[in-house]
Amino acid sequence: MVKHHGQDKYNEMLLHLNDPDKINLTQNCIIPAFLNDSIGKIIENSLVEKN
Repeated sequence: MVKHHGQDKYNEMLLHLNDPDKINLTQNCIIPAFLNDSIGKIIENSLVEKN
């Protein structure tokens, strides 16, 4: 994280860990979207491999 985004961004991210609005956004939107996208890619790749 620090290598790609810098120490300041990392420190900012750590401060947001205690912000309930940020945590709710992550739990309700970001994680489900990531999981849906990942599952879709896994299914797509397994279908391609079978053909």
